[in-house]
Amino acid sequence: MPKGQEKTSLPHSKLQAASLRALAALRPLVEQLRQSDAVVAEQLMRAATHVALEIFSAERWAPRSPRPHLLASLTATSEAMTLLRLMVDSRHCTWDVARPTYLELSATYLELMKRVAPKRRSRVKRDGRGRAA
Repeated sequence: MPKGQEKTSLPHSKLQAASLRALAALRPLVEQLRQSDAVVAEQLMRAATHVALEIFSAERWAPRSPRPHLLASLTATSEAMTLLRLMVDSRHCTWDVARPTYLELSATYLELMKRVAPKRRSRVKRDGRGRAA
């Protein structure tokens, strides 16, 4: 590490890392879109940034009750994915260009779903062989 440069970032959770990867994948797409439609590019960047901000807010500033932030992030992720699909449909970009970003947003969405709606355990009592007692 160069002199005078300190490490200030904290280790990221899986969810934070997924949102950062989605933002990184989005950057080249937004740069390309700015040439054809700056408004659409700005909407997409704003939606993805909202996803990351809500995730970081949930884990850093609201550790006791992160659910509202995670739900807002889930909604923003869904909106960003929908916006990407609409951009492909309206021929603002091709699917080949949008696909990496869409896949990263999908991964973020799945991580969010794991946090917001964890698997529920069955209330049926089972015997030793896995059958209902």
